[in-house]
Amino acid sequence: MPPNGALDAALARMINLDESLERVQTLRDEIGLRVHLATEDAKAEWNALQPKLLDAEQRLVSAASHEAQQLLNQLLLRLVKLNALIDGG
Repeated sequence: MPPNGALDAALARMINLDESLERVQTLRDEIGLRVHLATEDAKAEWNALQPKLLDAEQRLVSAASHEAQQLLNQLLLRLVKLNALIDGG
């Protein structure tokens, strides 16, 4: 059994991963509902992001790894920027 510190760190990573995934899914759903009203640049970014989102979710289902967390964080950043673009910012 790992020491408590290692267990705590693993649990924190899992919680962080779950929170990140939940945030990505929420933004994905919100943007999906609003993107038809957005600029062509925003629509193009949305079309580019959709396959990457699906890939990230599939990777997370199969193995919650550091690589998956990094990918999720990158996608989250792009979704936040796209959300701001749609909002006119």
